Amino acid sequence: MKQSLTTKTAVVTGASSGIGAALARELARAGCNIVIFGRRKERLEALRKELEDTCGVRVLPFSVDIRNERKMASSIESAANTLGTIDLVFANAGFTIPGACEQLHPDDYRTIFDTNFCGMLNTLYPAFPHLKQSGGVLVIVGSILGEFGIMERSAYVATKFALRGFYESVRYELKEAGIRCLLAEPGFVRTELRYMDKKGNRLEALTDTAKKKTSHGIAVSPEAVAAAIVRAIPSRGYRKRIITGHATIFAFLNWLMPGPLSALVYAKREFFRRKVVK
Repeated sequence: MKQSLTTKTAVVTGASSGIGAALARELARAGCNIVIFGRRKERLEALRKELEDTCGVRVLPFSVDIRNERKMASSIESAANTLGTIDLVFANAGFTIPGACEQLHPDDYRTIFDTNFCGMLNTLYPAFPHLKQSGGVLVIVGSILGEFGIMERSAYVATKFALRGFYESVRYELKEAGIRCLLAEPGFVRTELRYMDKKGNRLEALTDTAKKKTSHGIAVSPEAVAAAIVRAIPSRGYRKRIITGHATIFAFLNWLMPGPLSALVYAKREFFRRKVVK
């Protein structure tokens, strides 16, 4: 992005770890004041202190469940009143519920949609008037799994397809309102996502077998993804950007020859079972 981010105000959800925390650091280094959301208060406080001490920016932490529409609205309004404006919103919060469709319950799908999709809406709606006023940016952090599906990730994949569908429709409305929009779709990322249970809580203890199954392989760092997302922010209008080289290859194959790609995904299903894609 050519435009300077110095003195801008950015909202980042899912900032307790992973891509969200990396985004907060990347933006703070660029001179942004940051509003960080997450459920783990102690991590948010540690991140606040780190960014204020090292970058000299203002950081407002909010330990809020993103599914709580009322609390998200009041928190974002409070942040806007304190910092004067909101220029960028990074809708990043999300988690996964692995498992074959037959093993899951409809409530599992409702739970993940409440966070991964409705959480984005709970962030956007209270920020909308501020983004219109500032001519700001909405960044939706999706996934390469918003382009094609893999086995035993149907709940997660459905939310990422929903985010892509939302972006592809609302981008025209946002442009008309003077708001820029980016859909970022990373591939495999080394985050805590793979260590979460179906309620989004971290599994603190993993067996050696589980650790081997969740080996990082071709996954890239959250810091690399965050830097790529910030670079991809459009100077005007809207943009979809697939992040990481392997994700770009998957997307190209899905566009060029979806049949062979689906056959490959099935043939390599044990590999994909061990992976969680952001």
